[in-house]
Amino acid sequence: MELLDHPLGSDANLNECVWIHDLVDYFGADSLRTQHPRLTVLSLLNREIARIDQLLEQQVDAILHHPQFQALESTWMGCQYLLEQTSFAQQVKVKLLDVTWDELARDITRAIEIDHSEIFHKVYSREFGMAGGEPFGAMLCNYAIGLTPKRSGRDDLSVLSGLAAVAAASFAPFIFNADPSLLDLDDFSSMHSQLDLDRTYQQESFIRWKALRQTEDARFIGLTLPYLYLRKTYRLSRFRNDGFVYREGIKKRSDYLKVGAIFALGAVMARCFSNTGWLAEITGKRYFGGGVVPGFISHDSDIDGQSHIAAEVMIPDALERSLSDHGFIPVCYSVNSASGLFYSASSIQSPLYYNTAQARVNARYSSMLQYVLCTSRFAHYMKVIVRDQVGAFSTTEECRQFLQTWIMNYVMSTDEASDVLLAQYPLREARVSVREQAGGSGSYTCVAHLKPHFQLESIETSIQFSAEVVSNRVTG
Repeated sequence: MELLDHPLGSDANLNECVWIHDLVDYFGADSLRTQHPRLTVLSLLNREIARIDQLLEQQVDAILHHPQFQALESTWMGCQYLLEQTSFAQQVKVKLLDVTWDELARDITRAIEIDHSEIFHKVYSREFGMAGGEPFGAMLCNYAIGLTPKRSGRDDLSVLSGLAAVAAASFAPFIFNADPSLLDLDDFSSMHSQLDLDRTYQQESFIRWKALRQTEDARFIGLTLPYLYLRKTYRLSRFRNDGFVYREGIKKRSDYLKVGAIFALGAVMARCFSNTGWLAEITGKRYFGGGVVPGFISHDSDIDGQSHIAAEVMIPDALERSLSDHGFIPVCYSVNSASGLFYSASSIQSPLYYNTAQARVNARYSSMLQYVLCTSRFAHYMKVIVRDQVGAFSTTEECRQFLQTWIMNYVMSTDEASDVLLAQYPLREARVSVREQAGGSGSYTCVAHLKPHFQLESIETSIQFSAEVVSNRVTG
């Protein structure tokens, strides 16, 4: 062969000759007959390396965009975001529980009573109901709750009803991602300002959803939307240590990595609690950052070439109000804003209707997640305090006075104070009543009426919760 007579170097050795034979076998002798064999070989090798890079790129794309891998990456990146946004120096703790939705559904549906379930045991019995336990402030549940039964014949709404009972007993709201099917949509990107939710929920398929919203325990459930973008697509970079030439290929919207808005709300809650020790200001922009959501990224679409916000869809004001009124917690972005914002934080509960305007206002505010979180915090302390004191009271009045004295440490009757001072004394008024349960010496039912400083829309309201304390265990 001519190429063998002109190896790549004049000092060719046996190994080079063997290597050239391999090239001839791979590329064919005709392609290597040239006046410049060295350049020809280098060109062919570079072309082949590029082809291999392209094949590897396609394989990596297939892995990154597979739904199961996306779910895994989304979960871990969401957890990373939450931890990076949390100040652990301020008594904020984050615990992770690895359990699939199908496992959770089996646990709820197979339990004879909800207090026999494993999730009840983990959230309530081992923490809230045990001396020395640390009650959970909230549970961020990285599941998308949908309307219709899905794989394995699961029924999301039945499971959600059971989890609402666990949340109410533990005074620990459970917050989920909303599936588009709850809006009668295939995906959130098709959501638009003309979406008529009143008409949507007149459909027969939403009867059970509306029934769930009317239950008392529903105020302990939150549903966030839409999905958010936390990672830019991978681009060519000369700074890669491995030298791998990779550009992530995006062919459809589902190829983008999205994370649930629960992580954004969790970060807002952690920041608010770190700054104030209180969870009233998780919406709006007023105090200590309020409901501002940092850290998510806008991106340039490979599909339409346009620049997009960090959320799956832009939610205008009117649609935000409609979503909030129907029990959702939307995070909103504007075109020129790098940060999102939670304007509201409604639970899924549909506020009960009362004859008086004040009662209707109280019902509305009692269904708002920020106030549920706040009253839950007082419920945690009140139950633990009374549990530790059971047996020390000879009358219910002694128990009431003890609790009233304690809760007045968080009351300041004026609103004319700094934000820091109002955070230290979050209540304007507080009243506790106690009654002994019939036939149960040392067993009490405690009812607290709280009026927080931070009001919305200049409307005053009060919030009520009750707790039962029985010997050395607590039930809600």
